[in-house]
Amino acid sequence: MEALGLLLIGESFGSLRDMLRRGRAGELGPDRLIESSVDILVASIAERRDHWRFIVRERCSGTPILRYAIRTEVRLITFELAIDLARFPELTISTS
Repeated sequence: MEALGLLLIGESFGSLRDMLRRGRAGELGPDRLIESSVDILVASIAERRDHWRFIVRERCSGTPILRYAIRTEVRLITFELAIDLARFPELTISTS
């Protein structure tokens, strides 16, 4: 069962990451980039509602392996978005 859960997690997040990358591939400003990413996430959840219900449930109460896989996938998506947002100088925080 755990192997099936890992497969579902990998498929769901892999598909979401691909959609997010395609959505961020254009010349979008920072506001539109964030809006586009949120729109893509909402559409993904609507298309695969049962997959995301499973992921949300397992994120809190699943086996340690499934929780780790979900946490890793969330970090990957967050890291990729942060890299894309770092391209915009207007979002850079000055330390001086």
